[in-house]
Amino acid sequence: MAVAASILLPSASVSVQEERRTLQNVLHDIGLNARDVRTVESGRPVSMLLSTDLAHEIAVFGSVRIDVSAATFVERFRDIARFESGESVRQIGTFRQPPTLDDVKALRMPLDDLRALSQCEIGKCAVKLPAEAMTRIRREGGGGTSARARADAILKDMLVGFVTAYRAQGNGALPELSDQDQPLRSGDAFEEMLEESSSLLSSQPELSDYLRSYPRARLANADDFFYWSLVDFGIKPTLRVNHVTIYQPPPDRGIDYAIASKQIYASHYFDAALELKFLVEDPLQEGLDRVYLLVVNRARIGGLTGLLRALIRPSARRRTRDALDRYLRSTKARLEQASAEAVTR
Repeated sequence: MAVAASILLPSASVSVQEERRTLQNVLHDIGLNARDVRTVESGRPVSMLLSTDLAHEIAVFGSVRIDVSAATFVERFRDIARFESGESVRQIGTFRQPPTLDDVKALRMPLDDLRALSQCEIGKCAVKLPAEAMTRIRREGGGGTSARARADAILKDMLVGFVTAYRAQGNGALPELSDQDQPLRSGDAFEEMLEESSSLLSSQPELSDYLRSYPRARLANADDFFYWSLVDFGIKPTLRVNHVTIYQPPPDRGIDYAIASKQIYASHYFDAALELKFLVEDPLQEGLDRVYLLVVNRARIGGLTGLLRALIRPSARRRTRDALDRYLRSTKARLEQASAEAVTR
């Protein structure tokens, strides 16, 4: 990926002027030209596709200036159900620790997925599932409406099991998906993607270690939560489960917060996904709430081969970039509006 290691500001203490130049250099190193940098600094968003070495991987970068503090952004982000609400998010909910079935009680799986499950066989399934889930659905499902209700219950139990196992064992417990001819180990796919993202985290090695070695690793000044969402990307509604880590690095790093969102499971398209957000307050605007949000999303698209991949990948890349652009615009608008309303109360 053509993203320089300096996307994270250097660990050495720097002056305000040096911080400002470094932030501009970060944007230049990623591939933004001078006009794009000025666009970001003016408050308008910029989003762009990043090059990848793998045909089945998509990477996108985006940045926007938001006129709130980094602490305010994080406070709002912790309320993920409200923060992520929008046109493309059909449903969303969080998992308690430990997770229970009550956490997914409100989830309504797409009817097309529930119908497809009755036809699932190991190596041939329209929903990404482990072999044991397919076997259980076929064994316990029955027929008709009752089969869909039973499949829904099994899937919800499976989601709780995914989070429970992951919290105890980490990447090794991420599901092995058997919807295609060749089973795919989600944990292996994530490890590979994290390794390829090493330059992004070069000045935050403790965060990289935490993402790799959770739950054995410990990370000071960090907290975690888990959530599920049913997201419509414009092709097929996709159920996703994510582990979010909010990390506040040492003050001499130049980064106010780093937020990592790591995919545990997705019902369609994504074999693995990692989203990194970096919050950098404007060092020249002391006393004025202003933060730069930098986002890098990476995802591996599964189940596409040959001509189908060649046809769908360009569309998926455009959709991913456009989705990030909408996200940046809506996030800026909502946070700034909420901040303005709070001042006038």
